[in-house]
Amino acid sequence: MSSVRTITRVIAKVGCEEVVQSLVRSLLYPTREEPGCLHYEFWQGPYGRNLVTVGEWKDEASVMAHLRSAHVDEFTGEVADYLEHPLEMHWYRLVEEERLSS
Repeated sequence: MSSVRTITRVIAKVGCEEVVQSLVRSLLYPTREEPGCLHYEFWQGPYGRNLVTVGEWKDEASVMAHLRSAHVDEFTGEVADYLEHPLEMHWYRLVEEERLSS
């Protein structure tokens, strides 16, 4: 079974960039310590409003456990009022590995 990648898009309201960035940062270390989390990153677009987390998980069960975790529950409750749009999360599985030509 292949791993699962998640991409979660977070768009802060104008003027709320710093508080949203801080809340997203608060997810990093607890998430990286979760069983089944292989990798978890936080990316920021220009001007700090468009944020993305990219995660790699052992399997779908690991993703589901993450979504039910206390720190994610706390995050979603705290961040909602500061967002331009609701959180948007997508899951992906590797279909075909790119082959490098020599």
